Amino acid sequence: MSQTPRFLSQRFKESLHFLPVSFEALPGWGVDPFDGVREGLEGSAHFFEVGAKSWSKAAPLSPKVLKGWQEVFEARSKYDLTGPEGLRAYLEAYFQCFRLETPAQEPGLLTGYYHPHVAASPIQKPGYEIPLYKRPPELVIIEDGGLFSPKIEGQRLAGMVKNGNLVPYFTRQEIEEGALSGRGLEIAWLKDPTDAFFMMIQGSGTLMFEDGPCLTLHYAGANGYPYTSLGRLLIERGLLTENNASAMAVKTWLQQNGDDARRLMWENKSYIFFEASPATHKPLGACGVPLVCMRSLACDPYALPLGAPLWVDASVPWQKDPYQRLMFAHDVGSAIKGEIRADLYCGQGDEAFVKAGSLKHPGTLYLLWPKGLLGDVYGA
Repeated sequence: MSQTPRFLSQRFKESLHFLPVSFEALPGWGVDPFDGVREGLEGSAHFFEVGAKSWSKAAPLSPKVLKGWQEVFEARSKYDLTGPEGLRAYLEAYFQCFRLETPAQEPGLLTGYYHPHVAASPIQKPGYEIPLYKRPPELVIIEDGGLFSPKIEGQRLAGMVKNGNLVPYFTRQEIEEGALSGRGLEIAWLKDPTDAFFMMIQGSGTLMFEDGPCLTLHYAGANGYPYTSLGRLLIERGLLTENNASAMAVKTWLQQNGDDARRLMWENKSYIFFEASPATHKPLGACGVPLVCMRSLACDPYALPLGAPLWVDASVPWQKDPYQRLMFAHDVGSAIKGEIRADLYCGQGDEAFVKAGSLKHPGTLYLLWPKGLLGDVYGA
């Protein structure tokens, strides 16, 4: 029997149900080698211990639920988690599985993202003319419009105050045409505008300087406009097709089309600001912990609890067999919205870009929820 969890956001109450299933019923449960799972568990445990209490001001965890998550992660010390047997035993002892389903039983969607490495300079010079900016001090971000109206629950708003009113912030076009120039907000300069564009889509990146150490950046805020898919625009205009509109194809088109590419990128008004990561080559997710390659997911936090373990059963382009693995909701994304929706972190560099860009496949998600908190699923 499907359940409607009490922790679910109001906008998903009617469109997302959770069906209890046993671990034995999880497709592929005994096959996953569990490489990287311990690292993923450690990241989620740190989040529930340090960051979960304050992460969402709009939908905070109750003290009971937060304590329940902390206790279930503390219990991992009772098990030998160096191999898959101990990991499975721990998860089976402390978690209950729920399959996500919609009333119409539509399949979920699994896509991919990555951490780019891009050529950069710490100073502006010929060949390096594309700035990356830190968050401007006047940028006001409202993490959840639901604080003001249930009609815009889950929407992130941003703007700046003028004459006592909150007004929209500069668009991508306005910023790229100089709206922030000369204010000392530049972090570095890139060679290729498409590198900057894709780095903003991914929300992080490592700058590869010709001289000196690398610098890893992660998301520090956005200008408040919704994300617009350039792949979708290129398909609508007959420049790419549904079958060939991969991330690589979109990037190639942009690199080959100069001013037309710049104007197309301006149609995505969203613009991302960055800040330095505390560790080079360790991109952080929304949980504030390092992402784990092929184990961390970006999900909609209004449908799934941030930090939770998830089982994924999906098809992927790099293998014939179903892709069935344990993963963790470590991140969020402006384009990752909806009932059964996840974005898989595929790693760093060009190889990860190709893998992430090829992934847009149906799948099923299962939530692992602490047994000690089942009342928050079954409760009235």
